[in-house]
Amino acid sequence: MTRWAALSTMRRTPRGWSSETVECVTLDDVFAAHWIKRCSWLKLDCESAEWSIAAKTGVLARVDRISLELHLPASRQSEGGEALTREFIALVHRVPTPPTLTVASTVCMVDI
Repeated sequence: MTRWAALSTMRRTPRGWSSETVECVTLDDVFAAHWIKRCSWLKLDCESAEWSIAAKTGVLARVDRISLELHLPASRQSEGGEALTREFIALVHRVPTPPTLTVASTVCMVDI
């Protein structure tokens, strides 16, 4: 059964900050709802949510390849982009049969 959740995000506008709440579903719920046994290629475009998705999902072993743009938290910029990228790769590779991971680019995000 799909469990919907609300996610509230902040964004900067010309007039200051604004908030938007959207309905979200987990990657695990998408796999379950659509009876996905195996995913040959997963493209993540989730504007910095990839860290949380990778940490919480239970379906990584069922994915052959992941491509994404990796968002690096600005508050951790002093650790270096390469170190943060390695940390993310380790997070994805925590499963016994990890997917091939392609990080197309890295972007430093402003923490809010």
